[in-house]
Amino acid sequence: MDENQEFIISRMEEDPEVLRERFQQWGYLYIKNYVDKKKCRQLLTDILAELAPHIALNANDDLPVLHGAPFFETDATWDEVYPRIQSLEAFHSFFHEPEIIDLMRTVSNDEVFVYPIKMARISTPGKIGYETPPHQDAYSHH
Repeated sequence: MDENQEFIISRMEEDPEVLRERFQQWGYLYIKNYVDKKKCRQLLTDILAELAPHIALNANDDLPVLHGAPFFETDATWDEVYPRIQSLEAFHSFFHEPEIIDLMRTVSNDEVFVYPIKMARISTPGKIGYETPPHQDAYSHH
């Protein structure tokens, strides 16, 4: 995909075969407002509570902002905050919501299984090139 090309917006009302083909071709489905905004907002609030004081919402634009030094996977700050995110029931249960399961059934055209281990991908400004270094997931999931 050309970096200047806009995302293709899909809708759950579309023919399931079209959604499957699009997913196979592009590797994603972008479905605006598919998951209830309140659920997404609550999960964001819960995760940001665990990232405090390192990341918080900016009152002016309501977007997460970094406070302090950038951090990345396996550094001291990461080792402090990531286990807290992993312990959030809201983080794990989000992927078991009926609409998520329905979407995955539609895309796969089969019954689905939600993998029990979830991984949060978190990046902070100022660490270009260090987003997710080579690693073993077992380190943060032991």
